[in-house]
Amino acid sequence: MRVLLVEDNPTEAFVLRETLEAMAFARTEVTCAGRLDAALRHLEAGGFDLALLDLGLPDSQGMETLERLR
Repeated sequence: MRVLLVEDNPTEAFVLRETLEAMAFARTEVTCAGRLDAALRHLEAGGFDLALLDLGLPDSQGMETLERLR
């Protein structure tokens, strides 16, 4: 499973990545993006099964983040 983790706090991103990889029953590949513009580039490349979003990013806030990803 390929996961895109959109989180601007490095500590939280590390903890989430480690947790996802430890809990996965199948091989899990986690890609981190700290800004929405980086997340959009990753999503354009394709291949993700799941995206986890921080709704308080430096370049996007709240539901705007989700709307821009749609």
